[in-house]
Amino acid sequence: MIFSLVIAVVNYFSQRAVRIAPSKVPEVTGHPIVNTDMLVRCMDRMMLDMDQMLNNTSAPELPAPELSRGMMESIQMLMEARINEDGNYALKALPQMMDALQRQGIEVLLFDQDTKQNFDLLPAPDGGETIRPALVKDGHVLCRGQATVKG
Repeated sequence: MIFSLVIAVVNYFSQRAVRIAPSKVPEVTGHPIVNTDMLVRCMDRMMLDMDQMLNNTSAPELPAPELSRGMMESIQMLMEARINEDGNYALKALPQMMDALQRQGIEVLLFDQDTKQNFDLLPAPDGGETIRPALVKDGHVLCRGQATVKG
């Protein structure tokens, strides 16, 4: 009996309910813009962090190389090139910077079979190319390099 009464009340109110037509929603189109350079750098950093977390080891911190006068002048030149948006001028700082690193005993290593342990490897159609050289002092890696491998 109570069940029949509940059904009757529901039917009564459902017939009297005001039906509102859904309003038209304007169609919106978007065009995503992807900064691929930033995306690759973030993914690279994330992969390195994940590798370190999975290995659960951290590389011992080595003392930072001294900022010699030649190194500081090279950094100034790079900053000047950035301010003036002059990539060619930035390249002029490179020989001075390489010389300053060499005087501190820091080797700049390019990727090959003998140095591959100092590099993070990324797949590429051709492979075997140095993206970023590794920096090594007294057999200790100060900064790992990046290189491509065929894959």
